[in-house]
Amino acid sequence: MTLVYRIAKNTAFIILGNFIAKAIGLAVAFFLARYLKPSGFGTYSYIFAYLGFFGIISDMGIREIMVREIARHPERTDELIGVGMILRVFLSIVAVILASAIVAVTNNSLEVKQLIWLASLGMLFSFSALYKVVFQVKLKWEFVTLCDTLDGIIKLSVFLLLIAKKAPLSYFIVAIVLMSMASWGIIAFFSRGFVKPKWKISFPLWKELIKNSWPLAITTFFIIIYNRIDQVMLFQMKGNKEVGLYSAAVRLVEGLNIIPFAFVGSVYPVMSRFFKSEQDSFEKTVFLSFRYLMTVIVPLATALFIIAAPLIHLIYGRDYAGSNGAFLVLVWSAVWVCFIAITHYILNATNKQNLNFYLTGTTAGMNVLLNFLLIPSFGIVGASIATLISYGMGPLVGGFLPATRHYFRKGFRSITRPFIASLLSGGISWKVFGGNFYTLIPFMIMYGILIWVIGGINREDLIIWKKVFNRE
Repeated sequence: MTLVYRIAKNTAFIILGNFIAKAIGLAVAFFLARYLKPSGFGTYSYIFAYLGFFGIISDMGIREIMVREIARHPERTDELIGVGMILRVFLSIVAVILASAIVAVTNNSLEVKQLIWLASLGMLFSFSALYKVVFQVKLKWEFVTLCDTLDGIIKLSVFLLLIAKKAPLSYFIVAIVLMSMASWGIIAFFSRGFVKPKWKISFPLWKELIKNSWPLAITTFFIIIYNRIDQVMLFQMKGNKEVGLYSAAVRLVEGLNIIPFAFVGSVYPVMSRFFKSEQDSFEKTVFLSFRYLMTVIVPLATALFIIAAPLIHLIYGRDYAGSNGAFLVLVWSAVWVCFIAITHYILNATNKQNLNFYLTGTTAGMNVLLNFLLIPSFGIVGASIATLISYGMGPLVGGFLPATRHYFRKGFRSITRPFIASLLSGGISWKVFGGNFYTLIPFMIMYGILIWVIGGINREDLIIWKKVFNRE
């Protein structure tokens, strides 16, 4: 089995697993959003957007550093996993205390504060995510797919039961905390044949992990800011109903963002190895990642733009028609997410994770500023515009940094052909068939023909993928 095949297979399982998880998540959101209505769904979204900032403390970027270290030193797997889990438990306790203390002095209602206190307990089981590191390094993501699928099925079943019982929002929060415990048990069960954690406290290793991971923690903090601060600011400025409408659009777009992080997450261990031994292979992996992702993401964003209104109506119902404007803007942010994902892993693989600070810091700062300026006048559409512009700032800064300039130039070139093919095929399809689901068929056919004609896909790509499917 070739390395190319293993990467493709692993990527396929990540995408499949994330697709299943996202499909189940959308089903959960479908029923929950309709049941709670925009106001209740907005409160639910605000709670977990707020807690997202404290989830950084429970992780501190340790997981990604462990992927890199285990890929390079597989003999230390059991030690790293065991020591890392104990560290994560300690950090999770700190996160719960801080989240509960800070919300206590805010002007939120007592009900919202109580729900946040309750939901924060779920962070105590976040250490179970480290089990997935082993599967990622060994390119055995099918086990993660299975675990995530079981988690999703359990969550959907429990939520449907609560909806049938007409339960209040607090019951859903309790269910999420209990299911985080169940998730830990499931992933621990399936990982027992791959890792046997050596449970111990090792201050030298803790120091080593934190020393390497703190730049990633700051980077993640900035990522959370530009991913979730808009919902927090909307809640404070416009109320929970606006958050509900906006969150409905965000959840759909996040489904599209599965693809770049799934692909690059699968390639990351290989990048880490190639950087140490085969520089030419490293660069080729990076450039192909840009080209393949853009060839897929740009037409998908175009397709979702075409069917925005009927898609939102199908999933969320009439109460969420106000989400359309935000979705039409947000869907294009997926293009910039590809740049963000690839750059993030390039810097991690090359031991330059400190530079992520500049990229994500610029994006986060721009996002906060634009949300502050645009939300009061334009509401959720303003928040969407702020997201789109700020996401583009990261790649722009990356084009100036010496460590990433070379890669970004190639990355920007990779947009051209997919954009031309998508613009032409999308425009013709929209004009002739209108904005409905049936439009997608002629659009995809035309895009496939155009991307081949203008050289977006060439014979070398066909040879690579032929090898993948033939396992040569």
